[in-house]
Amino acid sequence: MIVKWKTERDSAAIQRQECTRETPLSVWYMEMPWSIGGKPRPPEETKASKYGSRVQYHDSWSDARTHLMSEAQDEVTAARRQLELAHAYQGNVKGLRMPAEPILVLPNVGANRPAEAGGVSLARDSGGAAARQAYTACRSGSG
Repeated sequence: MIVKWKTERDSAAIQRQECTRETPLSVWYMEMPWSIGGKPRPPEETKASKYGSRVQYHDSWSDARTHLMSEAQDEVTAARRQLELAHAYQGNVKGLRMPAEPILVLPNVGANRPAEAGGVSLARDSGGAAARQAYTACRSGSG
């Protein structure tokens, strides 16, 4: 039997795995299959990738530990970066100040000016028959 050391992502454990055979990219090991109805079944040979995204198989325990340490360091680095971003966001929020005056001031266009001078009347213009027909045609969807 070939002895390999199995590591899983997000798990601080190293498991000893006895393998029946190996290639540069795969390992095979004996595994008890699921059985339904309580009937025991014989172990089956199972193939696994040596360098999977979640599980990896290493030649020695120290290689497996080095791999887990590298993953742990990557997680710490990523967490520190997230903390830096959170502190930057907090600083931006702390730096917010209420504006001293309104940002956008619209002039009162119709105040105290007659219509001839560009004033706008808020009262509805009765309009002529042509205006009503155009409005009705537009609202009904017909041209």
